[in-house]
Amino acid sequence: LRSVLRRGRGVVDRARHLLRWYEPEAKLAADAQAYWQAPPRGQREAFSHWRDGFADADTWLALGREHLALYHAFARSAGFARPARRIVEWGCGGGANAVHFAPEAEAFYGIDIAQPTLDECARQMTLAGLTNFHPILVDATHPDAALAAVPAGCDLFACFYVFELFPTPEYGLRILELARKMLRPGGMAMVQIKYETGPATRSRRWGYRHGLANMTSYRLDDFWQAAEARGFTPHALSLKPTQPLVRDSRYAYFVLLANT
Repeated sequence: LRSVLRRGRGVVDRARHLLRWYEPEAKLAADAQAYWQAPPRGQREAFSHWRDGFADADTWLALGREHLALYHAFARSAGFARPARRIVEWGCGGGANAVHFAPEAEAFYGIDIAQPTLDECARQMTLAGLTNFHPILVDATHPDAALAAVPAGCDLFACFYVFELFPTPEYGLRILELARKMLRPGGMAMVQIKYETGPATRSRRWGYRHGLANMTSYRLDDFWQAAEARGFTPHALSLKPTQPLVRDSRYAYFVLLANT
């Protein structure tokens, strides 16, 4: 039955793309906010990467460690000075990355659109003995409000497993613009996206609740050029065609340096 439903959704997706029958971004953003306020049972823990959403704690910890190791490698290649004094993570979820990145910072700003998830991230930070966490709640329909809560001049902007959940590709580029405003000149953004491999992997643009993990994707060259247009110098790109830790695929990590 599940395979039949998947094929049916695929047919509808192709028809909608052909007709350009998309939902407005404002509606999708409101739907995203409503979804994350009250997701189906078990989905918040899994999709927001709470510790309880993984089969075991080792897998949860491994995901953040992998991101931290990749950041260290990118920082060395870019000549980016560490430690990063101020770090901001857009979509901090249940703290899978925060517990690894925060020890390297004086202040760690975690942004999310759901208060329960911010509370869970704070709980994990406390369990890890960390006291530098600054939770920031924003509404998906007004992401620009985050600028008032994050001090200008941050060193590192991180965003993992979130761009794919944004309502539209254009919305994601707005977040990229906010990242540039939060960073100091010479600061680094490390952003993970889902990349397109053909018509079947284009951004969904409709039915948020039923396809949130595939709402937004980009062609690699398009995202690279979009970052350049928004005040970044792309430094590196790393592809991860499959990610067994979350059983998903088509991930790309961009390292972007804020222009001086």
